[in-house]
Amino acid sequence: MENNPLIIITPTWKRPERIPYLRRFAAVLRDAAPLKWLLVEDAAHTDPEVTAFLLETGIDHTYWAVGPTRDKGNPQRDSALLHILANQLHGIIYNGDDDNHYSPALFHELRKVRHIGLLPVGNLGPSGIERPIVSDGRIQYWDAGWKSRKYPVDMAGFAFHTTLLAALQPPLWNHTGVGGESEFIDKLITTPAQFEFLCDNCTTCHVWHNHPLQSPPPA
Repeated sequence: MENNPLIIITPTWKRPERIPYLRRFAAVLRDAAPLKWLLVEDAAHTDPEVTAFLLETGIDHTYWAVGPTRDKGNPQRDSALLHILANQLHGIIYNGDDDNHYSPALFHELRKVRHIGLLPVGNLGPSGIERPIVSDGRIQYWDAGWKSRKYPVDMAGFAFHTTLLAALQPPLWNHTGVGGESEFIDKLITTPAQFEFLCDNCTTCHVWHNHPLQSPPPA
């Protein structure tokens, strides 16, 4: 279990703070091998500055462009999932945005996933940490801002094994606009009993948004 490879999906787009964000993320990922970092540029072409940076890190990666779309990273996530299937990559998939803060402990937790795991996300939700409240191995309720969704989970709040992708048909991530996590999770599982609760039963936070976020209203 400890050697399960991680597959980190990172949609990205050019702005002044991007390289500092990526450097911060890479500093944590370097110590989390084995992993594959999939970065998908929201543009017609990849950025030479990002290409040079990635080579400098020494992290196993693939970097390509899809766009420009400016659709909250949704087409880029779909492209990354299709890439995983097409190249028969095996491991635990995690959506890692380039502007979040990550504790090294997070990546040890992710390797525990057998099917689909949930974890808390900081700087989000009414209490500042969005998470399921778990007791006796079951979700009692969700401490989340966007509770009208079936699974009020943030993009950084779940990870899943590549074996769950096999039953899905393209497009794998066909959401547009804000959100999409709940709909995607609903395609991966048939019952909430399949959830695995990481990070001390979802009580310890190892990932935070860069700034406090307000949950959007349902569309």
